[in-house]
Amino acid sequence: MNNQARTDKTCIPYPRKGIYWLVTLPFVMVLIGVAIFLGTFNISLAITYFSFYIVSTFLHGYVCSFSECPYKGTFCPGAFGWFPAGKIAGKLKPKKKNDQLIGILFMFIMLCILGILVLPLYWLSNLGLAASIGYGLFIVIHFFSFVIFICPKCAGRGYCPTAKLSNTLNKKLFNKSILN
Repeated sequence: MNNQARTDKTCIPYPRKGIYWLVTLPFVMVLIGVAIFLGTFNISLAITYFSFYIVSTFLHGYVCSFSECPYKGTFCPGAFGWFPAGKIAGKLKPKKKNDQLIGILFMFIMLCILGILVLPLYWLSNLGLAASIGYGLFIVIHFFSFVIFICPKCAGRGYCPTAKLSNTLNKKLFNKSILN
């Protein structure tokens, strides 16, 4: 089955932009705040931390450029809040889909997300163990909030890997499939 057949055209444009920004803006503000905090220790540490977000956003856009996603070139709810990914995907014109390359890039995206979570923990622990735990909980809560509230109204929920998790969580928590 191709992506086009599994795209929900009723979700174009994305209908939950307000909720999207309520979930995403705190994440971006914390990301910037932590980068600034890390910069007080070492500027290259802050740049490395923020680079995880930038690199994963561009890789996400590149991977999405191969799909038939209707959000290419427009507002995209993008997994985990990578809001510029749709714009990036719309600008790229890949020559040929390479599933092996996409798999490798997806691993790099996951490593960047892991870097966002793990890199600042040591320096945050200088503020106390509660700061590290609070940061870790914030990232986990952000991710699950995104998956539970944003993914169910995404046009790509029939083929996106993050939407598969969303469907599972929504079935278990609310006894409701997002694929209906």
